Order: sequence, then structure tokens, then C-alpha cells
Amino acid sequence: MKVVYADEALGDLDEVAEWLATHYPGIAPAVERRIRTLVAHVGRWPESARRSTKRAGVRVLPVGRYPYKIFYRVTESAWRYCTSTMLPGRPGMRSRERQRA
Repeated sequence: MKVVYADEALGDLDEVAEWLATHYPGIAPAVERRIRTLVAHVGRWPESARRSTKRAGVRVLPVGRYPYKIFYRVTESAWRYCTSTMLPGRPGMRSRERQRA
């Protein structure tokens, strides 16, 4: 499955990485690895995450013990990816599409 990132999702990922590097530099690499692992998993099995109860056609995947979620929508040839946080004051979710190689 081809992965397509929203422009704002790429910005969110940068913001999350910057915030973690500043406030929790020790766990920043672990969060990045976890997100990469989940993105690869969903790329292989796009229907594996649970459906969102609040957004039709959207699936949601928690980033383990970290306060982030991956929201995405499966299309015929790609899934759209964005991030969201669960705690106030941290980088949040946005939505436009952009392909990332």
C-alpha cells in the first residue's frame, strides 16, 4: 500500500520530534521508532487498526504508551496519514495530503 502524508501531518511529526527532543530527549528516538514501526505495519495491513467512532472512514492507531495517535483513511491505492496528540499543549492534528517517498 502506498503511504500518503498530509502536509500538516509532516509538520506535526516535526513538531512532535522537536518537542520531545527539547523536553524528553531520552525517549525521542523510541517514539520515532514506534511511529515508523506502526506506519510500516499499516502500510502492509491497512485494515488492521480500529475504526474511529467519531470520524467516518477513518482508522485510529495509538502509538503505544506514548500520548499520540495515528489517524488515517484507506483509499484504493494509498492511505492518508496524520498524527494527533491526547494531551493539551502538545502538537496536534491537521489535514492536507502530501506524498512522502
